[in-house]
Amino acid sequence: MVEAGWAVAYGGYEGEEARARSSGRGMWEGDFERPREWRIRRGDIADKDRSLMRFIWAKVRQLVVGHSGSQ
Repeated sequence: MVEAGWAVAYGGYEGEEARARSSGRGMWEGDFERPREWRIRRGDIADKDRSLMRFIWAKVRQLVVGHSGSQ
């Protein structure tokens, strides 16, 4: 799907996406904005929620690692 130009590369397939873009296949035929970039530009709550969850998860990991190292 990525090489055909009908999906973006997440976690791999960057080469396939580059070939699709350079050939103008699928969604790369015209202007295309990645979904995450569109959500950020719009101020979508979904990205804000993910950022908050990443922050919380980082703090939890800090606490867990900090406590396990002091025992």
